[in-house]
Formats: sequence, structure tokens, C-alpha cells
Amino acid sequence: MTNRKWAVLAAGTVLMLVLGLIYAWSIFRAPLSAVFPDWSPTQLSLTFTLSMIFFCIGGFVSGKLTPVIRHRGVLLIAALLLTVGFLALSAYNAGNGGTSLLLLYGCYGLLGGLAIGMGYNAVLSAVVPWFSHRVGFASGVLLMGFGLGGMALGSVVSALLGVWDLKWVFRFLGGLMLVVLVAAAFVIRPPVRATVASTGAEVSGDFRTGAMLKTPAFWLFAVWMIFISSAGLLIINSAAGISVAFGGLAVMGLIVSVFNGLGRVVFGALFDRLGRVVTMAVSTGVMLLAGVTLILAAWTGSLALLFVGLPLVGIGYGSSPTITSATVTEFYGPTHYGSNLATANFALIPAALLGPLIASRLQEASGGAYTSTFVLLTILAAAAFGLWWAVTVAGRALRRRPAEAPAGQSPLSGRRREPPVS
Repeated sequence: MTNRKWAVLAAGTVLMLVLGLIYAWSIFRAPLSAVFPDWSPTQLSLTFTLSMIFFCIGGFVSGKLTPVIRHRGVLLIAALLLTVGFLALSAYNAGNGGTSLLLLYGCYGLLGGLAIGMGYNAVLSAVVPWFSHRVGFASGVLLMGFGLGGMALGSVVSALLGVWDLKWVFRFLGGLMLVVLVAAAFVIRPPVRATVASTGAEVSGDFRTGAMLKTPAFWLFAVWMIFISSAGLLIINSAAGISVAFGGLAVMGLIVSVFNGLGRVVFGALFDRLGRVVTMAVSTGVMLLAGVTLILAAWTGSLALLFVGLPLVGIGYGSSPTITSATVTEFYGPTHYGSNLATANFALIPAALLGPLIASRLQEASGGAYTSTFVLLTILAAAAFGLWWAVTVAGRALRRRPAEAPAGQSPLSGRRREPPVS
């Protein structure tokens, strides 16, 4: 049993690295622009926006399908969608930009995002129950793999683009996804007697999703998520281009993905040690510092300052999934955790709409400069600070609310904080 759980964790981490391709989108922007010079930055950014939207939908679909066809079935479907998507994308026509753009949206944005969301949810829900007493460790390793995937696969893609045609790179990725996901589908599975990943502490009351949606704390926290995620996606969507604009290599822009992964582990440990209030404040402060640093980099043209600001963006953005999973458990209990977290993660959809699309509009309006993008990032982070305090106040009120707990008891009484599981 001990050896089995480590094998499952290792397979899950490798798979999450591959699924992290969703964060490597910026590496494709330059080669696609070279093939289709008429495509605007806004049109290209819509690809990433669609992939994030369907990533959220894919996670929800996976949660519904897993009880019926199990984790293996979900992963096999994800493998099929990714493989078909990349192989079909390789059939783009350089002489027909309109049709090829729709092909990009359908194959990379819709099929790719949906498949990655399904695989992400299946991996977490299968692997974490093996580590019922080390949930933070297991989820941290998996989420770090997902965050680092953009850097790992982005580096591979960047190298391949130097020797292969873009069509063959897409075909290679389709084959890679097929092999890795099918192999993982026969290794990754939950333990025979999977239990809810928790410390086993007795819970006096939990919120169902409907009750959660009626609390001010949920909506305030969701808006905080939107601001922090939008700020991060402003940069992640264009990280490679930002690096090139400052005289760096395109692949160096993917440093954001490295710190995105590290941020998930660091903030998981910080939440366990210092609690939600301090962790949210630190997360917001890191993003605000990133914005100020990047503005200074734009004013001075300093590549060194750029490579201070980009990692800070990665850390701040990476903190959001960990804080979200832990806060949903702390506020609303572990019993309905899966449904509640899936609902909370839909906040990524407006973030995916606001971040990349607004950044592209700002870049077009400024003639290709990124200063206005950095200013918007700073404004969003500053607004998130105000929301952090509002969430803190609403969270205290939530502790005094009986909700679905027995009369006279707080829904949080008798529960100790759960470690993050997603």
C-alpha cells in the first residue's frame, strides 16, 4: 500500500506537469503571429480566455462523470480530446486566417481547456485520498507540478520550434498527451476505501452549495479571487512577449510558471501556520509589489527589475488556488467540499475574460508597450486589499451564523482548519 500511494503520487505529478500546458500558451503567440500576421493580439488572447473558461467547465464535468465512469474513464476521455484537438489544429491553413482562427479556438481553447480541466479534477480527486493524513503535502506536490508545467512544456516547445515546423510541434504534443494520459489512466486511481480527505475532526455543521451562495463572505471572496486572478493573467497570457519586449528570451517569460508552482506550496504552508487572514494579506501584498516593480521596470527599461516582477506575479497568482481551497473548507466545511470548490472556481471565468483581453486592448492602444498593463495590475491588487478586509469582516460574521449547523452552534465550531486539497 505504501509503495502504491507513492507511485500514484508520482504518476499524478507527471500528468499534472503535462496538463500544465495551459499556462504555456504565450510561447505559441509569436510563431502563430508569424504564420498569420493579420491576427490581432486581442484575437490571439481570446484563445487563452477560452481555454480558461473550458478548464473550469471541464473540472465541473469531471466531478459529475467520475462517480459514473471512474477516474480512468475521465482520463481516457481527456486523452482523446487533447489528441484530437492538437492533431486537428495541425491541419491549419496558412492561406485562410479566418477558418484557422476558428480552428485554434475550437481545438486549443475549447477541446484543450475542457480536457485539461477534466484531467486536473480527476487527478486531484484520485490521488489526495491516498494521503488522508498528509493532504497538504500531496495536494501541494500535485499543484506545484501543474504550475511548473508551463515552464517545462514551454521550454520543450520553444526548443522544438527551432527545428520543426509549427504543424509538427502540434502533432508531437497530440502524441505526447495520448501516451502520458493513457499510461496515467492505468496507474492513477483512488484507494479502495477512499475517504473524504480530512483530518477526521468532527464537524458540527456544513454548508451545502446553495446555502454557501447565500452568504456575503462567498461573494466577497469570489470578487477577491477575480481581482487577484485577473492581475496574474494580465501577465501570464503575455509573459513571453513581455520578456522579448525588454530584450530577454521568450522562454524566460515562462519563469512566471515556475513561481506559480512554488507559490502554491509556499502559501499552503503559510495558511496552515498563520491562517487565512494573514495569508490573504501576504498574497495581495505580493501582487501589489509585483505591479509596482513592473511599472518601475517599464519606466527604466530594466530587464533586472522585470525578472523580479515576473516571479512575484507567479507567486501571487499561484497563491490563489491554495487559498481558495483552504478557505472554502474553513468557511463551509469538508462535507460538500467538492461541489463548493467547483462553484468557487468559476470565478476564474470572469478573470480569464478580464485579464488577457483587457491586456491585449491596452497593448494595442499603447502601440505594443506594456506600461498600462502593469498599471492595471497594480490597481487590481490595490482593490484586492480592500476586499481582503471585507472578507475578513464577513468571515467573522459567518462564524456567528448557525447556517446548517444544529441550533445554537456555529458551523465552524468543533472544526479545526483543514489543509488545502486543491
